[in-house]
Amino acid sequence: MREYLDAMENAPYRPAMPNPPPPVLLAALGVKMLQLARERTAGAHPYFVPVEHTLEARGILGDDRILAPELAVVFARNREGARVTGDRYMKTYLNLENYRRNLERLGWPPAELESPGSDRIFDAVVAWGEDGAIASKVRLHHDAGADHVAVQVLTPTPGQRASDGGRNGGGLSDRADRGHGPTLAT
Repeated sequence: MREYLDAMENAPYRPAMPNPPPPVLLAALGVKMLQLARERTAGAHPYFVPVEHTLEARGILGDDRILAPELAVVFARNREGARVTGDRYMKTYLNLENYRRNLERLGWPPAELESPGSDRIFDAVVAWGEDGAIASKVRLHHDAGADHVAVQVLTPTPGQRASDGGRNGGGLSDRADRGHGPTLAT
């Protein structure tokens, strides 16, 4: 990864460089990648992580680096409805070794990570429920040290435009943060 970052820094760039230059973030999960993000980049954008990872990542990155974890959101008011949409997402990431290893490193037992995952791991990485519950999950990441929370709204049909069904964005505009709004990734 160090060689890749070196190559990125030395790659030709023909257009006018924006001022200031755009920050480089690493999609860092493990301790070594988070340390590299601290040493060589503006921060980290971890994906498919529970709040305890955000807390750990902030400790490793320090306060002067950007921390922008992803949080999946399903606009369903109950777990059964949320799992109908969210299980596809869960199966994808729980079947990728690096994401499973990261969760195991954080203390999640392998039995809870069997695809599509236990309700407990689902609730840890997917926000769902009433608007206040969704906003609360975003706040938990901010309280754990996130500067931004990249909210990825999951939809029942891949490629479908994200919609909250008239729910006012799940209350995301009402949550506390560290001076930055959420990034909506659809």
